[in-house]
Amino acid sequence: MNKADRIVQHIVELQYRLCQVENNLQYIKVTQALKRSLEKFYGLLMNDQKLMSQYQSTYIGWFYAGLGHSLYDRVCNSLIEYRNGRRPFDNVH
Repeated sequence: MNKADRIVQHIVELQYRLCQVENNLQYIKVTQALKRSLEKFYGLLMNDQKLMSQYQSTYIGWFYAGLGHSLYDRVCNSLIEYRNGRRPFDNVH
């Protein structure tokens, strides 16, 4: 398994973990880790055309959206919302 494969696997695991979080602290940690991993994947592909062609469909799926926002956009927007005080677990009873 190469570095790109490990990053892809980690991103998929983080997406799953994001669906399983139970409080704001878990949410922000997983969201920040997801953003870092997506940026690491992006940087890896931008420096290697062979990897870019190999992972093109994954890259497009995570960084571009036909309608709405890409995964990367949603992660960044979630972090901005959190920083602005909109926390997903504050209104849960």
